[in-house]
Amino acid sequence: MTNKISSGLPTARQFTLPWPAVLLTSVLLGSTLIACAMPLVAIATLAAGTMTRRSAILTLLLCWAINQVLGFTLHGYPQTLFTVGWGVAIGLGGVLALIVSQMILRPGQARLWIVPTLGLAFIAYELTLFGFSKVTGWACPFTVDVVAAVATNEALWFAGLWLVYVGLGRVLPSHGAVTRQPSQ
Repeated sequence: MTNKISSGLPTARQFTLPWPAVLLTSVLLGSTLIACAMPLVAIATLAAGTMTRRSAILTLLLCWAINQVLGFTLHGYPQTLFTVGWGVAIGLGGVLALIVSQMILRPGQARLWIVPTLGLAFIAYELTLFGFSKVTGWACPFTVDVVAAVATNEALWFAGLWLVYVGLGRVLPSHGAVTRQPSQ
């Protein structure tokens, strides 16, 4: 084993429960206060760079499920094939965003690539929704203004959640400046 100075960011194993709980809570609060504003791409990207694959997919799917339950109950989304179909498409887009992010990022080594990955994950997400719209014929306004508003929402949530993640790494006692890494 050798000592390796970490990037100042906690690893997935250093707080396996608090971080997913933060993401789930943020979706619960965000989806309660603002319908249709869940940052699924931001969550997918952050999860890919900070969690194991299994934890990331579980967290992402739970975030999506919380949003859907709140939408159909608290916000009164119509229970039609159209809205259920779009809910599924959004979930699939989130999963694709996670897959793209996981292809690029490795937990604990995400600092340099995380912002470009967010952009690529967003493109994958939007292409999924655009493809769903074309296949089903169900209209969705893919105008520059709408896509820019969704991108802005994702970027703001991403920045806020990233700061929370870094903050967690600073306050949790298991986080240190030097971590033990296996020799290569």
